[in-house]
This record gives sequence, structure tokens and C-alpha cells, in this order.
Amino acid sequence: MDSIGQYRAQIREFIEKSRGERRYKAELLATPPPERIVINMADIRKFSKELSVSLKEHATSLIPVFEEIAQEISQYPISIGITGVVGGDKTTPRDLLSSLLGKLVQVEGIITSASLVRPKIKKSVHYNKTANSFVYKEYRDLTTLSNLPPTTTVIPKQSVEGNKLDLEHGLSEYISHQSAVLQEMPELSPPGQMPRSVTLVLENDLAGKIKPGDRVRVYGTFKCVAQIRNQLESLKTSLIANNIEFINRGEDSRGEIAGVMQILEKEGVNGIVKQIAPSIYGHLTEKKAILLLMVGGSPVSTQTGRIRGDINMLMVGDPGVAKSQLLRYVLDISPLAVCTTGRGASGVGLTAAVTTDPETGERRIEAGAMVIADTGIICVDEFDKMDENERAAIHEAMEQQTVTIAKGGLHATLNARCAVIAAANPVSGQYRPALSPRENIRLPESILTRFDLIFIMEDSLEHDLEIAGHVLKRRMGRAQTVSGLTQKEIRSYIQRAKETETCLTEETSEYIAQEYQRMREEGEKNKNNLTRSVTARMLESIIRISTAHAKARFSSKIELEDAEAAVQLVEAAIWRKPTRKRARSGEQKKELVEILYSYIEKNPYDKILSLEKIVELCGGDRIGVEEGLKELEKESVIALADGMVIFP
Repeated sequence: MDSIGQYRAQIREFIEKSRGERRYKAELLATPPPERIVINMADIRKFSKELSVSLKEHATSLIPVFEEIAQEISQYPISIGITGVVGGDKTTPRDLLSSLLGKLVQVEGIITSASLVRPKIKKSVHYNKTANSFVYKEYRDLTTLSNLPPTTTVIPKQSVEGNKLDLEHGLSEYISHQSAVLQEMPELSPPGQMPRSVTLVLENDLAGKIKPGDRVRVYGTFKCVAQIRNQLESLKTSLIANNIEFINRGEDSRGEIAGVMQILEKEGVNGIVKQIAPSIYGHLTEKKAILLLMVGGSPVSTQTGRIRGDINMLMVGDPGVAKSQLLRYVLDISPLAVCTTGRGASGVGLTAAVTTDPETGERRIEAGAMVIADTGIICVDEFDKMDENERAAIHEAMEQQTVTIAKGGLHATLNARCAVIAAANPVSGQYRPALSPRENIRLPESILTRFDLIFIMEDSLEHDLEIAGHVLKRRMGRAQTVSGLTQKEIRSYIQRAKETETCLTEETSEYIAQEYQRMREEGEKNKNNLTRSVTARMLESIIRISTAHAKARFSSKIELEDAEAAVQLVEAAIWRKPTRKRARSGEQKKELVEILYSYIEKNPYDKILSLEKIVELCGGDRIGVEEGLKELEKESVIALADGMVIFP
């Protein structure tokens, strides 16, 4: 750029005259004066297209001119920020190449680490005792946007005459300084490639504005910040930020959902469930839970803290029952999802870590997977392969949805407001029906109670022909979806459902309270058949799932049908088989009596039978048989002793 004088008059006219935006001058003259004013590129483009193009191409030279003129008008130091559309397509750290050096850019990404905010000297004042005078020195490094060359960073100790200079700390000027790492968003990274990142330089009011896990849009100047010593060295670059905007996760997930609304009117939520993971046959209960997990409940703020609204789900089952494929579907369909594995994830890799910057030596916080997945979903495969000590690190993040760091003089709390969906194999590698669900899963109760839903998925022989036909049709290209819904429509539907606000009704509250009491009582009777204990967390789980079901219907009220659907899901999850059989209890008891007396008539000398024999006679429903035998014992029809049934 040959000269900036021709643009100085245009910039002053843009801020002051009627052709520009008068509000910028009003902001500059406000009391107290602002630290930074943000100028929209659309306003500059409307005023002068030439000026907007020059600002984009020569940001290193023109942004200091904007700040000089703003300071002349305000009589105070003013920083300039830019907003609006800078270029064409969205820029990511991967797109920051040499052609953009020295230019104004707009970059989107996620903050993965941030340093502490430190003071940086801008102007030092020194007292010359011999001459009884003050001298000062201004400092400009390679990260400073200025039309003047950089200065040395050495603080002077002597004057030109050789007199001693004393640094006056109170009269010197300082600015806040922070560095951070902006990484491209994990869901936008090309498969099989390492995510790229760029170092941010944040100064003045921008320092301390961000934290690890934030998704931001950064406006700034892409600049070289290192001296080249030899030809083989590569340039070290940074993004000198002048404005930061926080990104709304769902702003790009809008779309038409007319087809979804038609299915909702005809079939309700169960019709949408058929569209979840269409390449996987069956597992409708698990698919419904996944749909409600992606929609999520509503968080509640109380005087004692925050109650999470996200739903956590664990799938435990035999190899080959499509657990990992269901996780992969959630990863693909969710607007924000992060995937990890139990074997490859450490505790700090899931939560957060404190590291040391190799160049400056100062400590900084690096975000883990759960912090990066804030307001989204984290998929954890091979959950059983995770070390017990590493698994304990996610306890706080799963329930309180925060990650607290207190080490090495650092104390910080990061948000980890994400839903957790995990997959694991049973303790022996394959589910053993002879063992109870607790013995098959064998995970600590402290972690199990943090999952709202735990499903046991067995590899049965029941639908082999249907599964084979489903897979072969898809391989032959003849598979058809239930309707014409696309995954984009489902993604838009989930985003809109998440934004629906709901409230509990009195009728629903009473029903949930009664069902919770019943489940507590049945849980005490059937402790060996439970996958997890029925605690107060179960009550919160029912409320969360009911809320998600109401949101999935776009209903503003949580009605009885939502609570009933939630109870059915929870019962299917905490018991290996649903225990709700009250409506048919009389018929089942009658059938049991008929089976027992039919056997006694044929075998009159068998007065003592084992429980396993009776379960075999009744078709293998152990839970139903035990309940029926207890009822008959109360009526003195039989007697039970040590797993044996005694007839009078």
C-alpha cells in the first residue's frame, strides 16, 4: 500500500458526516467513553466499496488509522472491532494460508486452550535523578497493529548521557494480554485428518472474554509474529483479534420439516422413531431413547444449584448388536457431537488438563472432549475398557455438568453441559442369562445411577431372517425408507424440538409421583433383577424423559402420555424385562395354578419342585413366576423354602 493519506479523509468522513453512520460518532462521544466500538462491514461497504475492499486487503495499515481518528474524536484511547460479512465463504483455521497474511479475516472455530490474562507493558516511564526529569519509551512488538516499525522489548536502564534511569511502575501504561488456541470444529474436520488450529492474540477488553469450550467467530488480522533467522524456517503466524462473537449452535440447523409434521400428526413420536438409524433393524426402544436424548429435557436452576436437562444413556450388550453403529448415527445426525473411546481416552482427555506453554512457560487450561461437546452430545464407545480411575473423572461432568480444576495454583470451573451416550460389553464379553444384570454389567453404582437409561441388548435368534433380509436389501440397493424424510429434515426437527418450552401439569406430576413410589417398592423386591438402584435420580430421569417426549411432540405442556412413555422407557431400562404386569396379574396367576396342578395330576408323587423346574414349565418368565408363587404362598396354596416349592 503506497499511501494511507487518501483513506484518512474517507475514514473521518465515514465516522462524522451524514453519509456515514452517525451512531459511531455518538458512541465515541459517550460518557464514559467505550473501550472498543464495533463497526459493521456493511456500513463501510455502503459508504464506499473501495474503502471496504482496502480495509480487507490492508487491515494491518488501515485499522490503526481507524483507531487514530477515533481517538482524536473521543480524546481517549479507543480500539476498533469489525463485524459483518468480511469475505465470501466461512473461513476455518484450515483455510488460513499465506495468501491471507496481512488481511482482515473472519474465522470460526472452538477454543481448545487459553492462557491466563497477564499485563503487557505498553509505555514505560523512567525518572532521571541526575537531570531531575522524566523520559518514556513506547513498546510495539510483532503482534501490535501499527504503521510504525516494532521496537525493542528491552527496558532502558540508562539515558543517552549515561545517567541511571529508575522505572516508575505507577506511571507506566499496561494492557491486558491473553493468548488462546482456536481449533476448527470437530464435526467440520475432514475425516482422517488432524484438526487445524491457529493462535489468537487477545488484548485490552477482549482478554478474558473467552474460555475453553466456547464456539466463537473471530474477526482479526492474520499476521506473521516471528523473525526469520534462516531460509529453512517457516513463518509463525497468529490471528490478532479485534472482535469476538459467540456462535449459536443451532443457527445452521434450520430447514423445512413439513414431512416430519405429517408423520407426527398420523403416528406421533413413534413414527419419527422409525426414521432413526434406518439402516439398523429393530431396537425400537433404544432408538426412541436416542431420539429423546438428542432432543433433551430442560435444565432447572434452583437455589442450591443447577439440575441438568440432558439425558445420559448406556447400552450394554453382546458384540455385533449395532451399539457402535447407533453411536455413529448420533455422531452424524447431531448438530454437535464428539466421539471418543474408553481405551483411547484419559481422564483429563475427557474433562480438562493444565499444561505448560513450551515457549512462555506459563500454565494454561486445555479443554477435554466433554468441555468441547458443551451443549451437545459426547459418544463414548468401549466404556467398559476405560480404567476405573479415568472413569471416575467424569462423575462431576455427568451430574453437575461442570469440570472443576484445582491444581498448581489454578482454580477454574468449565461448563460440560453435554448428554452422554455410551456403549459397553458385559463383564465376560457376552451377556450371560444365568447371571443377574448387575453381575453382567458390574460397573460401580456411583456411575450407573448417573445414567438415566441403561439398556441390555442381547444377541437373540428371534429375528435372524428379518435382519438378514433387511441387510441384503440395503446391499442390493432396494431398501426403502418408511417415508421420504431426509436426515437433514430430522436434524432440523431435532433442533426445533430442543427449542420448545414446556411445563408440568398437576395431573402429570401426581402420576409421576405415584409411579416413582411404585418403582421404589418393586425395586426393593427385585434388587437382583435391577441394572441400577431406584433412587431420587430416577425421579429426575422420569421428569427429563417426559419433558423430552413433550418437546418431541412440540407440546408446551408435559401431559400424561409423555409421562407414561417415560415410565415405559425407564422400566424397560432398569429391569431386564418390563415388570408392569398389573393389568394381567389375575390371568397370570390363574395360568400358573393351572400349570402347577396339571403337573401334579400327572406326577402325584412329586410334592417338592425346584423353582427352575417351574420356570421351565411356565416358559422361562422367571420374574412373573416368582411373583405368582409369592401370591400363592400368601393364600397358603404352596410353601416356599430355599428355592424349592412345596405342595401340601
